[in-house]
Amino acid sequence: MLQVLVIDGQGGGIGRQLVQAIKAACPSAAITAVGTNSAATAAMLRAGADSAATGENAVLVGCRRADVIAGPLGIVIADALLGEITPAMAAAVGSSPAKRVLVPVNHCDNLVVGVADAPLAQLAQEAARPPPPLCVPDRCKPIQRRTTMGRTYAYIRVSSKDQNEARQLQALEGLGLRREHIFLDKQSGKDFCRPQYQRLLHRLRRGDLLLLHSIDRLGRNYQEILEQWRLLTQQRGVDIRVLDMPLLDTTLSKDLMGTFIADLVLQLLSFVAQNEREAIRTRQAEGIAAAKRRGVRFGRPPKVDAADFAAAYRLWRAGTLRAAEAAQALCVSRSTFYRHARACAAAEGQIFPARGGENA
Repeated sequence: MLQVLVIDGQGGGIGRQLVQAIKAACPSAAITAVGTNSAATAAMLRAGADSAATGENAVLVGCRRADVIAGPLGIVIADALLGEITPAMAAAVGSSPAKRVLVPVNHCDNLVVGVADAPLAQLAQEAARPPPPLCVPDRCKPIQRRTTMGRTYAYIRVSSKDQNEARQLQALEGLGLRREHIFLDKQSGKDFCRPQYQRLLHRLRRGDLLLLHSIDRLGRNYQEILEQWRLLTQQRGVDIRVLDMPLLDTTLSKDLMGTFIADLVLQLLSFVAQNEREAIRTRQAEGIAAAKRRGVRFGRPPKVDAADFAAAYRLWRAGTLRAAEAAQALCVSRSTFYRHARACAAAEGQIFPARGGENA
């Protein structure tokens, strides 16, 4: 059974999310949560950890027994997390033979270059982006090459027709991929009802390789990303390689450890992808509401100017202007003029004349 040690301090928020993601990705893993304080330990235990302990000695013992150690980057830096990580704790994590899955967080005078000081939901996507030798060293796991040589395909997605797919296209063509093997959708990632993605599914066969520029190009729905990933890799026998996340490459290792780490990263990044979509929609709704409060009107502008119509309508009712002439003056069809005239008459409590009747 895979032994996973999750270490966190302060409120245990990062540790709690890691425990939940690990449980979902590898239910058979035995998770031990160790907090530098009782609050962090309790948070991870409530998230589903199988066992838990608190304090420095628990970290030292856990590091000797674990196959994988997960936590914020500060667990390998002495005096990090507001001083809760002691030098002995940092040394134990750093010298442990276990693999380490570290989430970069800029706190306590420790600045990780290229990572903004932002919430975990925004930083998790960066967790898998250091150079491949630092992510999963070759000496730490056996490399299994693909035994079935199939075709290589790529999938590109942008959210709307006015967005530019050139960045993704250049990255994929630089790998020597043929254009007819690249499938492009200009559509939202809320679901997988996309014409080119569906065409790609029909084309993929066992042993083929699918390239993605990033996981959010596949989609932005947490559950559906996980379902599609498992459909492709487990049911269809297709390999997937995500270019900007070296850990998400099913061609490298198919052993228990490699699958566990890939599933863990996939869980975190799929969660981030959906969170970002929900944040975009929230910001959009807030922007629209603020604009409406300022008097901004949305939608197609009215076809008939209210003042011009009122003048033409009065002349028409007075009999000095025929309906066809009024419509021509307003640059609308006669049926449009009649529709507005009928609404105006109803608002004034007047009887609207039948078509072909008064001043037709």
